Amino acid sequence: DPYRQLAERKVLARVQREVLQGVEVALSDAEINDARTLHRVSDTVMTRIGRDQARMAALVEHICSLDEDWPILVFTPTVLSAQVLAATLRYRGRDSAAVSGETGRQRRREIISEFKDGKIQVLTNCDLLTQGFDAPGGRALYIARPTFSPGAYIQMVGRGLRGPANGGKEECLIVDLVDNFGELNDLLG
Repeated sequence: DPYRQLAERKVLARVQREVLQGVEVALSDAEINDARTLHRVSDTVMTRIGRDQARMAALVEHICSLDEDWPILVFTPTVLSAQVLAATLRYRGRDSAAVSGETGRQRRREIISEFKDGKIQVLTNCDLLTQGFDAPGGRALYIARPTFSPGAYIQMVGRGLRGPANGGKEECLIVDLVDNFGELNDLLG
C-alpha cells in the first residue's frame, strides 16, 4: 500500500474523509450519452448543479463549521458557483476569494499569494487549480465538482496531500460533495 507507506513516512498527509450529500441529478438522454461516451459531466449539468441553493447552503454550513484558521480549497462546478460561494462565505465572516480562467493573471496571482500567506482562508475555484498549483498548507479540500474522470479527481485531491516531510501538514480533510447521478454513479471519479 504505497499511500500508507508514504503517509507513515510523512511524505503524504493522513487523510480524513467526509461525505456531504449533494443533489439528485436528472439527466436527459443526450446528457447520459455524453457521460457514457465522452466520460464528462456536460456544462448544462454543471450549471444546474452549481445553481442548486440547497447544495450551496450545505457546502457553506460545512465550511463554516471548520476552524477559522484552516486554509480551505474548494473545487466548484462552475465559475458562478465559485464566485457565489466565496461571496457567501465573506458575508458569513470568512475571508474568501474565487479564481477561475476568467480571473486576470495578475489578480489571480495576487489572490493565490494571499491564500498561501494566510490572508484568505477559503479559496474557491472552477477548473483552474487542479494541476501545477501548490499550496502545501491547505488543511481542508472540498470536491464539490463532480467528475467522471478518476484522473481529474486524483488531481484535485492531490492538492491537499503533501505531508510534513514534503513541506505540508500532518492531516488533510477531504470532503466529497456526492451528487446522485442514478445509473451513472458508477462512472463518477
